[in-house]
Amino acid sequence: MKSAITGGQQIERLSFLIMILFILCHFIGCLWIFIANTAGDDAQEDDTWLKAGGYADFGMFDKYAVSAYFVMQTITTVGYGDIAIRTTLERSICIVLELVGVIFFSFASGSLTSIIANYDNADTKNQEKVSVLNRILKEFNIPSELYYQLLTQIQSQDDQKTLRETNAFLEQLPFRLKIRTIMYLYKESYETVVYLKN
Repeated sequence: MKSAITGGQQIERLSFLIMILFILCHFIGCLWIFIANTAGDDAQEDDTWLKAGGYADFGMFDKYAVSAYFVMQTITTVGYGDIAIRTTLERSICIVLELVGVIFFSFASGSLTSIIANYDNADTKNQEKVSVLNRILKEFNIPSELYYQLLTQIQSQDDQKTLRETNAFLEQLPFRLKIRTIMYLYKESYETVVYLKN
């Protein structure tokens, strides 16, 4: 039976994708400068993006900033067009960047949509329960003490769900790793017992 991906896992996956995006932008940005510098030495292809844009005399950090900016706008499919590509090699790399960008954008959009849908779904379910409870309060005039107990129960169900998910995760671990994890998670509880402190 395949378990559902939790909201925390989805956020972790999206964060991982964003981290990969920045690493990719760094390496391709460096490659982009290298290609422009080496192609600029060639007599046939002296019109690189560095020379065409007037960036050839920039310092290394400024070149890196322009290069990373270009790579980021290409991968994220923004593409302002303010930095022109000139050589065949630059066009070839841009084709690959555009394909990577579309794939990345699809994964990131899917992850973000899924995160928002899950949080909206959980929030909607809780709101529906509170709405039913309010209707019961009005129709049956239940005591306020009972109302607040029921409201507290609704609000604590999310905590119980998290606890169930944690327990299910722990059950799937190998025995030694499970014991170590449990000892860490419930350390404060164990420390209250005198003979378990050390």
